[in-house]
Amino acid sequence: MSASVPLSDSDRWPWLESVATKSALAAAEAPARIAVASCSALKQSYREFLISHMIKVVPFCAMLLVFLYPESESDADLVASRMEQRSATTNHFMASDMISSQLAITQVPHNDEGLLSKPSYRCLPIRVKKNLTPEDVVVRIISLINMN
Repeated sequence: MSASVPLSDSDRWPWLESVATKSALAAAEAPARIAVASCSALKQSYREFLISHMIKVVPFCAMLLVFLYPESESDADLVASRMEQRSATTNHFMASDMISSQLAITQVPHNDEGLLSKPSYRCLPIRVKKNLTPEDVVVRIISLINMN
């Protein structure tokens, strides 16, 4: 992705497995049993994989997957602006010209997605509106976590 080449699904599976394993282990070892990880779980199959693998790593635990997505595909400029701000302060690997390929494969979760029907885990889709700052998004996520 740093070379502006989108990842294939086969490229993503080992990476998603690593994210799921590290997140589950971190949650299991934390006093509050909470871990926060950030990744592009753009497809339903990615989200289902993350949850199922986390449960394999740490059985009988509750998982909450928060999925952020832009209000519309026309918000690519907003996403690009935020990525450029993040890249200026961190060594983020994804070039901002990759956003259109990411938005093209995004599958927004719906209530009928299998993730919502299991009592041990939930998927909370959060629509990121243009007027929300990154800090506003964090406050919203924390509020949703506290409600769940």
